[in-house]
Amino acid sequence: MALDLDPAVSKKITKYALMAYMVMFFISPVQPLAGSTLMGLAAIVPIMLGPNPLRILGLMAFALAGYFFWPEFQESKKLPARLAVREALALTDPLKAAVAAHVAKEKRLPAEGELALKLPASSQAAVEAVASGGFRLRLKFAPLEGRTLREMPQLAGDKLSWQCVSDDIEQSYLPRQCRNAENLRRARAGAK
Repeated sequence: MALDLDPAVSKKITKYALMAYMVMFFISPVQPLAGSTLMGLAAIVPIMLGPNPLRILGLMAFALAGYFFWPEFQESKKLPARLAVREALALTDPLKAAVAAHVAKEKRLPAEGELALKLPASSQAAVEAVASGGFRLRLKFAPLEGRTLREMPQLAGDKLSWQCVSDDIEQSYLPRQCRNAENLRRARAGAK
């Protein structure tokens, strides 16, 4: 139900609300959840106060805000698990430093069992060494309990890099450094 206001005041308020909406539209890529929420709130003003053509514009703006907001809302529910994955990956940092020291000294990846590594104990993940200086993390938290993530070293000349690979974790739960073509290929193969 629209409020009855003086048409000049209604147009002025609606104009400012739509200007705020446009500002939020440009802010939303930086802060998607907050931007989309504020876009929705700004779009309500023309719906409630504006003349009929502006009410339609307000409804369209509200729908656009919902379009931007819904995917971000769904992703925000995965944030705690994504942060826990990042914390679990941090467990391998000292181990990766040991592999890097070995590569710097020997100019090759370590053979299986060549490094005497003390594997960290954690409530987030169980860490185990795998061939060629890599590590497997078996996650211990919901909703990813029992799923695995591997950190595999790759040596190109003198340059050591690490590839994060998972066979059974959905891409949206992985940190950016783990979202790669290998994981995408595996995810697509698993979906078929």
